[in-house]
Amino acid sequence: MLKICKYFIISFLIFFFGYINVFSQNKKENLPKIKWWNGIMLNFDVFSPIQSSLSSSQNFSAVGNVQINLKDIFLPVYEIGIDGINKTSSQEIYYKANGIYQRAGIDFNLLRQKKEAEPNNNKLLGGIRVGWSNFKYDVTNITITNDYWGGESILNYERQSASKVWYEIVFGIQVEVFKNVYLGWNIRSKNLFKQNTSTEVSPWYIPGFGKNNTSNVGFNYTVGYHF
Repeated sequence: MLKICKYFIISFLIFFFGYINVFSQNKKENLPKIKWWNGIMLNFDVFSPIQSSLSSSQNFSAVGNVQINLKDIFLPVYEIGIDGINKTSSQEIYYKANGIYQRAGIDFNLLRQKKEAEPNNNKLLGGIRVGWSNFKYDVTNITITNDYWGGESILNYERQSASKVWYEIVFGIQVEVFKNVYLGWNIRSKNLFKQNTSTEVSPWYIPGFGKNNTSNVGFNYTVGYHF
């Protein structure tokens, strides 16, 4: 846990001070001034529903976000989604989970506007998120074999509750394809930050995070509109 915290803090400081440096260099080069408030963008991930429809494990997922544009450099983000899964393992164990998850963080625009270039609204983004999910899950039809006495018993764990917190390192792009209409993609490195499970069986799947591993990789393809 201590190593994860250190990695999270170091990543944040690299992003933050890197973009403070970009901001100060823009001032030195006398680039056109950009106002602090540049509106908000609403984005919806179209990749998750498509992936869900093609999933053999009967996964379902949808997520959208609100992104605030400050100085065209700092972009605070709030994301909310719903995610769940119905899966039967090769041992005929049935797993079901569903819940709402949230993520909050900030993106930084890595593209610098050059003085002699035509202005554009495209962005190369790097950022961080903290995600959390409180959810319910079932693990049923667990077969236990007694090797000494023989025979089998079936265990069912239903309506279990769990809370999970993680952090993400995000990299992606946004391109304006029509006036105020954007397409974009991002890739995410997800890492569990905190676990709080007081149940007899651990969840196999975490809404918003994926399989209950130490880390996962996520991908989003978004359509957005700037207001």
